[in-house]
Amino acid sequence: MKNAGISIICCILSLVIAVLITVPKNKEENNLNIKKEISVLLTNENKIVKMDINQYVLCVLRGEMPADFEEQALMAQAVAIRTYIAKKMNFVNDKHPEACVCTDYAHCMAYVDENDARKNWGDKFEEYNKKLNKAVNETKILIMTYKGEPISAVFHAISSGKTENSNDVWSGGEVPYLKSVDSIEDTNVEGYLSETKVSLNEFYNKLRLENIGDIEYEHTEGGSVKNIIIGNEKFKGTEIRTLFNLRSANFTIKFEDEVVVFKVKGYGHGVGLSQRGANECAKNGMNYIDILKKYYKGIEIINIE
Repeated sequence: MKNAGISIICCILSLVIAVLITVPKNKEENNLNIKKEISVLLTNENKIVKMDINQYVLCVLRGEMPADFEEQALMAQAVAIRTYIAKKMNFVNDKHPEACVCTDYAHCMAYVDENDARKNWGDKFEEYNKKLNKAVNETKILIMTYKGEPISAVFHAISSGKTENSNDVWSGGEVPYLKSVDSIEDTNVEGYLSETKVSLNEFYNKLRLENIGDIEYEHTEGGSVKNIIIGNEKFKGTEIRTLFNLRSANFTIKFEDEVVVFKVKGYGHGVGLSQRGANECAKNGMNYIDILKKYYKGIEIINIE
């Protein structure tokens, strides 16, 4: 009986330790000072307003992720958005120095207010808005950190089966939590493969080439084109993507008579959270915390209250 009692105590201790490991940490342990109210530049109106941080998260969630996605994927996205804002609080932005964030998707994140959401969703507004509100409210005190600081919680639509190292896409050194990870879930989603065709003349003109010759590819760990040699000229994969408006930098080039065909995998820069991948993970039963820890390596999810 004595041994049985010890076994019971050990089991209880194990459960307590497991809970302590999985429960988000408090902000006091990380010296964070996250404001509950933020300044937002309404770009179209050129006006700065004060807004509750979670109201802004809701507006961005409406714009950045389809409302028919799984709840756990929406919750993961909500935490990523809030973390993005928390990171912004530590810097003054040259484009809007008096505002933490703006509503221009090309600069900060996509933003959809309630009026536009009603127009976009029509009869589905009440259902979708309730669903997104739930995702925000159930995660409303959570952000991701690495070594006590909010992370750059970047995300994209669809990976090419693996995400990208941040330093393979943007200048700067390695970011430990933005490393290439497997995201095989993306390979079965709609939009994973795409094709772009341009005329041979356009191809020559945009690249300022006189001849093509052999094509040599140098790939990133995530599978995208890091560098490509065409006609003795070297280009970055990201440069080719921009010039020809490709959905990602994971592409191959094929010549068909007077047409150049780009066959492309994925959609977006490929760094951080894959939105479609997250949705597939949620369909497979993964919760939002595990989804975030899959795409952002070594992070902690903490309570900011």
